[in-house]
Amino acid sequence: MFNDTSFSFTRFLSFLKIELFVHGKSFKSLIAIFGGLMLISSLWFSGSEELHDTYATLYIFMLFAGIALASISWAKLHEHNEGSSYLLLPGTLFEKYLAKWLLTSFIFIIISLLFAILISLVALGFNYLLYRNVTPLFNPF
Repeated sequence: MFNDTSFSFTRFLSFLKIELFVHGKSFKSLIAIFGGLMLISSLWFSGSEELHDTYATLYIFMLFAGIALASISWAKLHEHNEGSSYLLLPGTLFEKYLAKWLLTSFIFIIISLLFAILISLVALGFNYLLYRNVTPLFNPF
């Protein structure tokens, strides 16, 4: 039996696809909750100074959503059936853990920030059409 211990980018991408497939539902639901809260708060506080405070509160929600996604993702490894079958897939432990870590850390943050900017544009359009008011665009930086 040949045991390959070198890093393979194609195997890493396949582990990333597996992670997106397995945890895609929780990933999408957390981003949808984040976007819904942002849209509601943007429409609710349109034209007031409290909108920037609401955006700061949404940062805290995104932090807790990332923690929830990470705990959901890593908890599957401790289940007997799923954890052992995942660890028995051909590939190094580094590739498997790197795929989980990138998904729960960087990919979730980048996608949720892009989605937040998109929701901010939608809220800007709604606020202009409904209230003739221009709200500030979401600026994550």
